[in-house]
Amino acid sequence: MKNTNRVTLLPALLAALWIPMSAMAAPPTPEWLPEAPPLPPPEGQVIEVETVEEFFEAVEAVEPGGTILLADGHYAMPR
Repeated sequence: MKNTNRVTLLPALLAALWIPMSAMAAPPTPEWLPEAPPLPPPEGQVIEVETVEEFFEAVEAVEPGGTILLADGHYAMPR
């Protein structure tokens, strides 16, 4: 006799493991934690990137003392 319990439980297991994106948001900043001072303006070479591929290219191309500016967003790094 074939055991089909594993097959019928799979959707329930996957649903239980699913994490909503809101749960992955940054935690709130505690009130006692002071705000970080603003960064100085970048000097030298500045490379602006908006994608993971642009980021990897910028890492290879940026000169010493240069700056890579990342656009707001989530960057899923494959490596």
